[in-house]
Order: sequence, then C-alpha cells, then structure tokens
Amino acid sequence: KYFYRTQLKIYQQDYTPSQSSFQVQLTVSNETYLGFAVLEVPFNYPPQGGQLEVNPVIGYSLTTEFILTASLWSDEELPLGYQFLASYQADELPSGLSLMQSEPFIQTYLSASTPISTVYLFVLVTDSLGAQSSANTTVEVRMAYNTLEEAVNKVGERLDELLSKDLSPEEIMKEVSVLSKELENFEKLAFDTQKNPCPNCMDHGSCPQNEMCACANGWTLPDCSLSLDDFLEMITLKTKLIKTLNETYENLGSEQDKEFYLSNLASLSNPYFNTNQTLSLIQGILSNHLQLANSSVPLTYHEAIYSSNILSNL
Repeated sequence: KYFYRTQLKIYQQDYTPSQSSFQVQLTVSNETYLGFAVLEVPFNYPPQGGQLEVNPVIGYSLTTEFILTASLWSDEELPLGYQFLASYQADELPSGLSLMQSEPFIQTYLSASTPISTVYLFVLVTDSLGAQSSANTTVEVRMAYNTLEEAVNKVGERLDELLSKDLSPEEIMKEVSVLSKELENFEKLAFDTQKNPCPNCMDHGSCPQNEMCACANGWTLPDCSLSLDDFLEMITLKTKLIKTLNETYENLGSEQDKEFYLSNLASLSNPYFNTNQTLSLIQGILSNHLQLANSSVPLTYHEAIYSSNILSNL
C-alpha cells in the first residue's frame, strides 16, 4: 500500500457564489494501468441576509435595558449560534456582551465612555460547521451619574443584586462583563493620563518637584482627585468582581469562553485603579488558571491582544 498526502487551499476568488461544491480528482498510474478517483466537496457558505437591531436606540448606562436582536439570518447548516459584542470607541476591540448562544437576542445593560456615547454593537453569527458572518449597528448611551463614587455605588448595587439571584454561569458572566466595563469607563474619565495635574493637583495636593503631585492625607491617584475612602471602596468592589469572574469561569470550564473572560480581566486591570492585592489576583489567574506562562498553550489573535494589555498594566 502506498500513501500520498497533500494540502489544498481554496481562495474566495477561485469560485463563484453560485457554486455549491468543487471536485478533486486523483489520478494514479504506472507503466501498465491508469486509475482515478473523484471526491466532491460541498462549499459551506456563512450565514446570509441578516441584520442586527437594537431597541431602544437611546438610553442610560446600567439603567436602560436594551434588547439586541439578530434577525433574518439564513443558512443550510443549522443550528446557528449568536454572540453579541460592544465597543465603546470606534477603534476599540469589541468586548463580549454574551457567550455564543442559540437564542438570536439578548437583553442587557450597556455602559457609556462619555456623558453622551455612541456604542458600537456587533453580532457574530456562526453556522454548525463554523462559517461566520457579522452585522453591526450603533446606539446612544448616556451616563446615568456624574462621578466615579456614584459609579462605584451603582456597580456595587448591581453586583449584590446579581449574586442574590439563582443565575447560570453564562448569565453571571454576561452581567459582570457590563459592570466591569462601566467601572473601566469611569476610571478613564476620572483620571486623564494625558493631562498634567500640576500645579493645582485638584486642590488636594502640591507639586514640589518633577511636576508630580504629592497628595494631601486622605487623597490618592496621580492627580489627587479621589479620596482614599472612595478608592478603598472601589478596590473592595473590584476584588469582588475579579473573584466572581474567576469562580464563574471555573464553572463554565470551556476553552471557547477564554477570550470573553480575558476581555473582562483587561477591563479590570487599569494600573491606576488597583492595588498589589487586586493585581496579584489577576496575575495569579493568568499564570495558574489560564496557564499563559506555558508557551505551549495556544492563544487566538484577540486572546493575545487582551493578554498583552493585561500584562502591560501589570
């Protein structure tokens, strides 16, 4: 018996949308005989014809419940799977609003990165053989409160409410994702890394040298804008979010959920709004639970970006 193996790559420009399959013919010969075999391979086209809708089209962060619906999608290879994502900047890598699911809709809160934000929404639609399409739309989300302290209180209330319910790990992961993003967005607004806080230091410190603020007792951050009590309250909340996220991922236990998990850890890893305790928790998760220190563990493109952002913050 003789074996021969080769690889064949088909590019999109090599076939037309009207083609349903292609044929591979193998010819084998020697000095006396000629034989051949034909294999017909069907094309699997991604889901088509659908759209993403959101209702309402204007709302408030962590207050308005938005319904995202993927409608009119068709494909021969059923069932279809749907994953919903959101981006809070036009050039930002989208973060998950849901894991891959069979239902073509979700009901969710959204965050806001500015007082009046345009949030970019996406849905990935995947057929049973892995072919994938996407659709997108936008929604206007307004901040429901004005300060980081109010945001911490609101996120804390939502988290306590979430943990008091009997929810599936998928539902908990979805909710924690939005809460983590809300905290991250307010952290970015609370301290502008591009702005020199000297000489005023938000009236809570001074700049004795090197244009760096020396905060008065009871104040923190490089610009002295956050009271130490509020900072410690936020650290307590963030610790709770990280532990909830970790426990939920352990209950899911699916490799395909790692990207969603990493996007949430990235939201919680802002170096200005963490302590050695919370950053050590994140580092331990990366090393022990996700095994990122193991060079033999493969990462997808998006997993690698999220991991790079987290490690940079650490």
